[in-house]
Amino acid sequence: MGWVNMPQKELVGRVPQLQPLFEAAKKQFQEAGALPVFTSDKEEYKGLKVINVDGDLFVINEDKCIGQGTFGVVYVAQDEQGDCFAFKAEAITKINRALATREHTERVARKNREPVKAPVEIAVLDKTGKYKAYAIVKTKTPLSFKGKDGKLKNGTEFNFSVSTLEKGDELGNAIEKGPLDLTVAYQHALKAAFDLYFLHSLGIVHADIKLQNYMTNVEDVNLNSGDANQFSGKQIGTTSIDYGLSIILKPGETGKTFENPLSFTMGYMAPEIINLEGENNGASTYSFASDVYALGVVFMGDGRKDNPSRVLQPKSPIVKNLGLPSEIFADMCDPDPGKRLSLLEVIEKLVRELRQRPDLDDAALQMIYMYENFLKTKGQLGGAERYKDFQIHFILTTFVEENKKVATENNGLILAIINNPNLNNDQKMVALKGYLLQHDKESNLLQTINKASGKARFIADQECENFYNELAKRIKVTEDLKARSALMRNFVEDSRKTINALNLPKEHLFMINKVLNNPKYDDKTKCIAIRGFLLNEIEDGTITLKNQNKVITLLRAVSVQFPSMKNRDFMNFYSNLPEMNGADNSLQKAHDLFRKIGKKIKLEKFRLKSEGFLLGPELTVKNHPFIKERLRLLQDLLKEVGSLGVVQKNDQRVNQLASLVIKLENAKNLQALTGIEQDFKTYQSNNTILSNPTTHKKHDNTL
Repeated sequence: MGWVNMPQKELVGRVPQLQPLFEAAKKQFQEAGALPVFTSDKEEYKGLKVINVDGDLFVINEDKCIGQGTFGVVYVAQDEQGDCFAFKAEAITKINRALATREHTERVARKNREPVKAPVEIAVLDKTGKYKAYAIVKTKTPLSFKGKDGKLKNGTEFNFSVSTLEKGDELGNAIEKGPLDLTVAYQHALKAAFDLYFLHSLGIVHADIKLQNYMTNVEDVNLNSGDANQFSGKQIGTTSIDYGLSIILKPGETGKTFENPLSFTMGYMAPEIINLEGENNGASTYSFASDVYALGVVFMGDGRKDNPSRVLQPKSPIVKNLGLPSEIFADMCDPDPGKRLSLLEVIEKLVRELRQRPDLDDAALQMIYMYENFLKTKGQLGGAERYKDFQIHFILTTFVEENKKVATENNGLILAIINNPNLNNDQKMVALKGYLLQHDKESNLLQTINKASGKARFIADQECENFYNELAKRIKVTEDLKARSALMRNFVEDSRKTINALNLPKEHLFMINKVLNNPKYDDKTKCIAIRGFLLNEIEDGTITLKNQNKVITLLRAVSVQFPSMKNRDFMNFYSNLPEMNGADNSLQKAHDLFRKIGKKIKLEKFRLKSEGFLLGPELTVKNHPFIKERLRLLQDLLKEVGSLGVVQKNDQRVNQLASLVIKLENAKNLQALTGIEQDFKTYQSNNTILSNPTTHKKHDNTL
């Protein structure tokens, strides 16, 4: 098929002029049983047809067919936004039904409908990123499409497909105009070889490689390579087309055998396809190796004596070819598939030969640079199918190399997006396009993205910007969380040092350090616990005046991170941690309460002494409002310790504390308070949790 070299926008007509035609078509398509093709009686729309392909509408000019084959015709198809694609209508007949309806094993997406198994050609377009839409159309009224020769393709059953509109002309037509310059020929060959390598990396055997199935064009290029040089100029593009005979292999397969050949393009068919020797009952084997054989014919022609076409038709003219030296690439056409060059070896030879040419321009140097980098990866397309095209890989890596040297907030976000392993390359290209539209609209790279293969060039500018903004927002949130996490982590470590230097009761320090050393707690939990701990210490009166400023600084640092929490929330959070709910902790609480009572006794003793009278029978110590409440809590805590059954009955801490409680209950005068105060000091100095590490360790293990 021949394709015209033209721009990719508004090729059929201006968007405003075609809008009434689209609106009229929509009304017809909404009717039950409507044909998927609409024509208007208005003179201004003569020759135009609106095609409904699975809900997507495209307008074609039937008088401007750009390609045709035995069963199908191809037109430029323009959507409502003015973007142009290739529309192919292939009539399904008895002759071609087997090939035209061969289904792919995986499902292909369709607009507003469930994915379905699609014909192989559609599946290949989908895998290579060229697919836009397709539909299998069956009608009672015959449809007709005019070919380049004016003849009609009629039928009641068609494959409609919409795909990338490849610019340029058939490689065969370019050669017909005269022999190619060898430097130019090498560039065509390199692009053709890589295109085939890309297909093979996706498990696709083209099965019909020939000059006529490569499109070629020349495009303006201006890309910074990441080196000191800026490459620009006219770069050759060569892309395979026509996947009607292609074969999609299962993982691990390298070929497939058929009872008869799928195609009969003489000169390009490998010996194992024609099978003149009659091996395997004359079956034909298509494989990656048979594609390499056909590519070798594209390079050098079919002049080898062992070429099946030479055997069958020895006097037939040698097929047109790129004119590459046969002594370098002869092994591509070895009769034995196992002895043929691999495509990586072919690409390596082409790069080496091209670099030795004396007349290289900037664009050729850029091509060499691209494929030398590709060879350094040993042919890995970045994890197989993710890279739709090595050009995309080159664009992304080039952008990263150039921008990582200059740190700004904006390029930091796009670099984070490009380096995100959870995004595929199509998504990264769309995001990069959106970024450039916002921050560097005149960038040559933006023009390159709109010419590169993949989905980015098909997506509207506003959608690309929206996609980038959404990803950037997520990246910012993620980065903010990372920064906040780092801040909390540093705060926890700094707080640990400050708290341990505050000269607090050892048992208190033991408990907070137990929390801070627990690997199950994240930094957020530890920050909240630190503030709760410090607030408890302030309430207990253990923070000295000397250390108040340090503590206030820590408290403020936490409150900034959790502005909605109140002081009591922090204190309750800390008190309810699992570390606060064991037997040791019940004793700790009892000890703390008794310490508070001890302080109150000291204050009461001073007040009573200053008033000059003693407590009488009517107001015993245990009836004092403050001491009475604390005494009840002490009794409850002692019961809790006993009910846990963890601390032994002869534990000195329990016995001593219980004895102090009894004394406190029976205290009736100032002298009794004085005695209890002394007992309290003894208890406080000798019976803290940390003063008996052996006992503590035993309890901890039991817990």
